[in-house]
Amino acid sequence: MKGSNRMKMMCVLVAMLGALSLQAAENTGSPFPVQLEVAVPYEPTAFPSDGRQRVVYELLLRNFEGRALDLQRLRVLDADVTDAQPLAIYGVTELRKIVQPIGVRPKNQEDMTVMPPGGSSMVYLLLTADAGVTLPRHLRNEVATSAGSVSTVAITTQRDALQVLSPPLAGANWLAETGLSNDNGHRRGYVVLNGRPVTSRRYAFDWIKIENGETFKGDKQKNSAYFGYGSKVLAVADAVVTGLTDGVPQNVPGRETAVPMTFRNIPGNSVTLDIGRGHYAHYMHLQPGSLRVKEGERVRRGQVLGLVGNAGSSFLPHLHFEVTNSPVLLSGEGVPYVFKSFRVTGGTVPLLHRNELPLEKMVVDFGG
Repeated sequence: MKGSNRMKMMCVLVAMLGALSLQAAENTGSPFPVQLEVAVPYEPTAFPSDGRQRVVYELLLRNFEGRALDLQRLRVLDADVTDAQPLAIYGVTELRKIVQPIGVRPKNQEDMTVMPPGGSSMVYLLLTADAGVTLPRHLRNEVATSAGSVSTVAITTQRDALQVLSPPLAGANWLAETGLSNDNGHRRGYVVLNGRPVTSRRYAFDWIKIENGETFKGDKQKNSAYFGYGSKVLAVADAVVTGLTDGVPQNVPGRETAVPMTFRNIPGNSVTLDIGRGHYAHYMHLQPGSLRVKEGERVRRGQVLGLVGNAGSSFLPHLHFEVTNSPVLLSGEGVPYVFKSFRVTGGTVPLLHRNELPLEKMVVDFGG
């Protein structure tokens, strides 16, 4: 009799739990947490720039729900300190500036933070610490949505050792066009290769020479009219030449490219250096016939590699320079580095910077 009563009570309890579970499922739509994947495609390395520490990375979001999710807030936290104040908080307004839906772009800015069922988005982050403050070694990202929040596992901010490089050019008046920032074409330049998204241009610069704010003097459709045209391109370190391309014809500034663009000829005439530690320096858009090195050659820091030109996917004579973790052009992850020294001009007194990266739009004197 006691066993029978016990069995009846268990059946009632199971029925009650089943009813509660069904009620919870009806209220939330699912017994599981919000089905939003939050991944970091490539862990970052913090670096110094303009007297502050900075870190650049991305979050890849994928909505596994059968309903739309509204992104409402992103918090970046020190993963090693419990209850620490957030390093950064992005509300809906701020998120709309750093979220980029993958595939079809919404017509309205308000829809940038709406993720349809099965939709994906990339979130672009550039964190800056206050002067004299060191960024945490590990970060955690907390994404709040209309259906709940997701907190990621910790990521490091010290993936790679920073390389100290010499400048790729000499002299003054080099504009860091399309350089280090969070919203230009280099920064947002993800490409899917071998089944995964990569961005070689995360820390890339387009170096354009200017004088009195102008890029040329005379006929703007002649490459020779541009101040940077023909400038010597220099090895940033003792290195080995692991790749080069020559023979891509130059473009007429401001017009369509001289040849149809393919993935192979986007860089134009180029040189790649193995600078050690699994890092490679890439120089692009050089003058055809100007390359002064050959593949397999060992070069010394400051050695002339070629001349600034306007070939490949290029709008005017300039040097595209980037450092990645792959010897294959455009195929590796962009990694940070620092220049041994440079001066930022444009103010009343040129400011000397050591072991830093310039910021976008800075006008730089690399010295002799």
